Amino acid sequence: MNALNNLSRMLMKSAVVWGVLACAAFYGLIYGGPLDLPVMHRYFTHHPVEFGETFLFFVGMSELVLRLHDIVVQRAAMRGAALRLTDGDDLPLDEQCETILVDLDRQPVHRREDYYIGRMRDAVSHIRRVGSTQGLSDELKYLAEADGTRSHGRYGLFRVIIWAIPILGFLGTVIGITLALNGIDPKAPDESMLRVITGLGLKFDTTAVALSFSMVMMFTWFFVDRAESALLAKVDRKVEHDLAERFSMIPVGADGQVAAMRRMAEVMVGATDRLIERQAALWQASLDAAAQRWTTMADSAGMQLVRGLDESLERHSQLIVANEDSVSEAGRKHWDKIAAVQMQHVQALATMQKSLGSQAETLERVLVATAEVVKLEDALNDNLSALSGSRNFEQTVLGLAAAIHLLNARLSDSIGGTNAVQPTTTRRTSKAA
Repeated sequence: MNALNNLSRMLMKSAVVWGVLACAAFYGLIYGGPLDLPVMHRYFTHHPVEFGETFLFFVGMSELVLRLHDIVVQRAAMRGAALRLTDGDDLPLDEQCETILVDLDRQPVHRREDYYIGRMRDAVSHIRRVGSTQGLSDELKYLAEADGTRSHGRYGLFRVIIWAIPILGFLGTVIGITLALNGIDPKAPDESMLRVITGLGLKFDTTAVALSFSMVMMFTWFFVDRAESALLAKVDRKVEHDLAERFSMIPVGADGQVAAMRRMAEVMVGATDRLIERQAALWQASLDAAAQRWTTMADSAGMQLVRGLDESLERHSQLIVANEDSVSEAGRKHWDKIAAVQMQHVQALATMQKSLGSQAETLERVLVATAEVVKLEDALNDNLSALSGSRNFEQTVLGLAAAIHLLNARLSDSIGGTNAVQPTTTRRTSKAA
């Protein structure tokens, strides 16, 4: 089914197929329609070369009409919802590129060869391959030149036809003159020359038709080429606009390196913020779980105590009824058991209280570490501001490395033996920007 669809699509876009159909319809109108006129037969059916010129003319015009139809369709698609870029500003750069490429692949099959779709796919693939938007402007210029070359190459068949039609017309004239000269009778030169001179007017008809076809095709090609150039210019502007909305452009040179370092610092600060938020959430969840367990254990202990007292009173009553002499001894043993159970509950509650106190101290240390991280973040923002003014790349790298080591040391000392949460590499705008 896919092969059949591809074949039908290729035939629908073939200028030769449409040229054959148009030529057949034209001669149908001449031989059995309203164009059955002597002048039409003289210029289009009098000489075999005229059939070839007419066929090439319709093939060339079909090529121009198909190109114009494609240009109009692409412009209409760009004015409408040409491509809806999926929202995902908080995703890493490679995941954003992958998301956009998936959206491009979801476009209809007949639109995948459009200038806009192809340009966006190549530009986003470049960003994913490089890992940043550095040098994207040069890449867009290269892609624009490549599309211009591809546009010029699509008129290859038309250029051959526009060259062949005049040559074919001259060839028909030469053949006609040659045949006329060969028909001169030396025995009756006056009569034969009269026939030759009379027929020479018809021999130049092929050249006249060829030149007329060439003029019509050249004027049509001029307007189609102007329309395609305007389409390429619109594609350039739209691609730059869409990429600028999705990605931040990084210039080439020292400014680009500073921007890259700033972006790396933003990612680090954002990851640190998420680490602290997640760690605090984990501790809060731990405290809530501990409180829940303590409540459950307290309720369970109370129920066990009530059940034990009920059972003890019942056994005590039975012992009193059975043997009044042994009441005092059984009661003492019973109360000893109750005291032992209560002691166990008291020890369990003390252990739980100690665990909660330890967790509260750890949470306090985390909060202190959070304050230290905020101070370090402010210091990092000051360093980045100084970097914007001085553009000292080496000192920035050393300062950033020292800040990272100090941040890791403070977090390690504050959290202690707890399992630190590894930050995910996502992009998030912060003060450091």
